[in-house]
Amino acid sequence: MAVVHGKTTLGSIIPVQVDSSGRLIMATVTVEASFGGKPEHWNGTAGAAPTTVTFSDISRNIMIDNTGDTNALLFSLDGGTKFKTLPAESSISLMCDRTTMVVKTAGAPTTTYEIIAVVAE
Repeated sequence: MAVVHGKTTLGSIIPVQVDSSGRLIMATVTVEASFGGKPEHWNGTAGAAPTTVTFSDISRNIMIDNTGDTNALLFSLDGGTKFKTLPAESSISLMCDRTTMVVKTAGAPTTTYEIIAVVAE
């Protein structure tokens, strides 16, 4: 069994027919999916010091919006080791399983941001 995303799981693969050498010819695949969740919403101001945003549960989807009109927002999904730059007045939506993310700016100026995360219920 493998987790594909959130509660989307690829269940069992049941062999239905194999050839004389044992190779799989046909199989039945069981798929279970659940895309629901609870939205959580944050508004904030990012500066040079990293700020950690903590979700109440594992995320399924995160929308990050740099609502500032001048400065870039940097965000990290690995605890603050590597950052991705989000230009002013732009947004990104990511399907990912996280419990935290980190936001900051590249230097002294600040920028505002909005984050909406859909988390497991």
